[in-house]
Amino acid sequence: MLKSLSTSLILRGILAFAVGIIALAWPSVTVLALVILFAVYAFIAAGLQAMQAFSSRNAGPVVGHLLLGLLDLAAGAIALAWPGPPRWSWC
Repeated sequence: MLKSLSTSLILRGILAFAVGIIALAWPSVTVLALVILFAVYAFIAAGLQAMQAFSSRNAGPVVGHLLLGLLDLAAGAIALAWPGPPRWSWC
């Protein structure tokens, strides 16, 4: 694909610079994209917690993993339901 490491690094630097400019130009779109990424991460984490819960042999870890999975699921759902900054923010 790219023949040298320096060419690859230069192209990655240009891409990173362009993404930074876009993030500064459209902060609301950037925040929305980050919220969606967080929600996807939370849903994946919830699924992994559920898988880990059902692969355990003892009852104690099952309950803990399921609770963590439900907490991850709730965090992802809340992030998607209210993607904007909170109104009570002091910033």
